[in-house]
Amino acid sequence: MSKGPSSKKTKQTGATQREFFFGNHDLNYAYSFPTNFVRTAKYNALDFFPKALLLQFKRYANIYFLIIAVLQSIPTISPLNPFSAIAPFIFVIALSMLREGLEDLTRHRSDKESNASKCTIYMEGKFIETEWHQIKVGDLILCKDMEILPADVVVVSTSNENGTCFIETSSLDGEKNLKPKGAPKETIYYYDHSKQIVRLEGKMTCMLPNPMLSSFDGTLTIFGSQKIILNSKQLLLRGSKLKNTEWIVGIVTYTGSDTKIMKNSESSKSKQSHIEKTTNGLILKIFIFQLLVCFGAAIGAFIYNNNYLPKYKDINYAQYSGIIEGVLAFWSYLLLNNTMIPISLIVTLEFVKLIQAYFINQDEDMYCEENGRRGTVFTSAINEELGQVEYLFSDKTGTLTKNKMEFKIAVIGNEMYGDTSILKPSVDASGRPKSDLERKISHSDKKNGIDFTFEDKKLNKLLETGDGDVDINMELWSSDQSWKIHHFNKQSDLVKEYFTALSTCHECLVEHHPKGNVTYQVIF
Repeated sequence: MSKGPSSKKTKQTGATQREFFFGNHDLNYAYSFPTNFVRTAKYNALDFFPKALLLQFKRYANIYFLIIAVLQSIPTISPLNPFSAIAPFIFVIALSMLREGLEDLTRHRSDKESNASKCTIYMEGKFIETEWHQIKVGDLILCKDMEILPADVVVVSTSNENGTCFIETSSLDGEKNLKPKGAPKETIYYYDHSKQIVRLEGKMTCMLPNPMLSSFDGTLTIFGSQKIILNSKQLLLRGSKLKNTEWIVGIVTYTGSDTKIMKNSESSKSKQSHIEKTTNGLILKIFIFQLLVCFGAAIGAFIYNNNYLPKYKDINYAQYSGIIEGVLAFWSYLLLNNTMIPISLIVTLEFVKLIQAYFINQDEDMYCEENGRRGTVFTSAINEELGQVEYLFSDKTGTLTKNKMEFKIAVIGNEMYGDTSILKPSVDASGRPKSDLERKISHSDKKNGIDFTFEDKKLNKLLETGDGDVDINMELWSSDQSWKIHHFNKQSDLVKEYFTALSTCHECLVEHHPKGNVTYQVIF
């Protein structure tokens, strides 16, 4: 007898492993899996006002101005019009909340763009295009070369005969090198790419969602009985890019907040710069000094009232006793000295941060041609922290640069190949040294995101026609000179050995196309 939806949900919620079905959507409706909608914004329409308003009082100046506004509304102690304190205070709070709202609106737009990205899923016997946020656990998804994976997916078939595929995980761990993954050999042939048909249905049991990127274990049960063991080699993570593989078909395993990338990300927090923290400390000290000054003035008022008010009863302006008049004088002096902490300073800082954020967003030097994006300010509260580096920890130069190495010159035997012009010093119009290290692309493959900067006509002729080949008779011996490793008669032999040794340091993927041609893709 089959279990009802409620029992399924209870089982799934209290389980130590995740269980779900693929190839049949109806069987997963009762499970409480999260949607693939991802939200990084801090606020929504309902909680923006209370949360953003409460956030403003992390700044001591706003607490101070609130106290002043309240005191200035009490006629007994206030010699000033309440409007002069309330209006600037409301303006400052509104300006800060406006800045906070605009920044969160940018996050909402980023979330909307991400969630509305297109992907392809298999439903009702055919592949259809849908958006990322509509993907569900158990969906069969088709991802093509250079596409970003919309969820954590277990790969079951790839375009390569041996089931291998390659992903770039730079958005997850910062590594640009490609990571090999592979489909189980038992499932490779259940997808017919020519007919666009997936003949795969069953159940998956795997680990509960966790933040460990390299940890995954599971079992794939297909056609009711055949079980296939899964590990991290079959799991492709959300945010990684498929490369050097024409297509893959996979089963969506974790979605939305359950994906590895979201498990490792923190929710947006309210940030304070060091300058703002220092300002808070200074405001507190000024306020203490102001209290001492007002307290001293109140004591003076008490002494004066106590000594002279009884003598001048006919012109007595006091309504209360000397002690009460001294207490009231303390609060009056506090209001009269409120300019010790100028509200104009807070207004100026808010305007400066808004203007700075605008210029950062429009900065042409921060425009990335590779993905067509500009720099985006998500938190202008810490603009002043830009460029203020106190400590620097680095494991390699790639952490600080684009993680790219350009092959420009090769010295093979006694010959130098490549663009030797970069070795010649030159000066600009002002007589200063000029850099000749600009990239001069000799070959570009935009599809695979690869370009080359090494080219030498003399080398091409040598390899293609043998033009310029000379006798060198070079011998390579072992370190102890006991045996001869290689003997090169000609320069062309040495050049071929050089590039053979260079290529064997990397992984080369050979692709056979239907037309009979073969392409080679080197994976660095």
